[in-house]
Amino acid sequence: MINSRGRVFSEAGTSEKKKYHAAYDDDGSVMLVDDGVEDLYSYIQSFASSVDIHVILKRFANGDASALSKTQGIYADVTGMPRTYAELLNTVNDLERRFAELPVDIRDKFGNSFARYAAMIGTDDYFKALGIEQSHDVAPELPKVDLEKEVIVGEQKS
Repeated sequence: MINSRGRVFSEAGTSEKKKYHAAYDDDGSVMLVDDGVEDLYSYIQSFASSVDIHVILKRFANGDASALSKTQGIYADVTGMPRTYAELLNTVNDLERRFAELPVDIRDKFGNSFARYAAMIGTDDYFKALGIEQSHDVAPELPKVDLEKEVIVGEQKS
């Protein structure tokens, strides 16, 4: 199979570099997206204040204890997320195994491509391919209650 993707060349010694990132299209195929040009010298200099010892010590003296930390904190609910790279790989492998166990006609709806299947998870097309009807109602309609009337729960014995 011949690789149809073109090669990206960069001149040695140039002060600019082309930026790219990988992205998935709607079908789950990987594509290379052009992100423009970046000036390397400006990029390197943009980190100057974050590594300047005088700036770091001044932040710490002003009460920012995180200035001396190796990593900055984040706040998120990650209780269901894999904790290690191995757990992440096991999760993906388990999903790929479950995809392989799907009936042939359902796998065919995803082009027999695990990448396309994974990219579509949670979309309307995903549920449609699996034969699951999605309800887009925000909330079920609740019965109207007349608050003026007294509501009796159970029977009262006299």
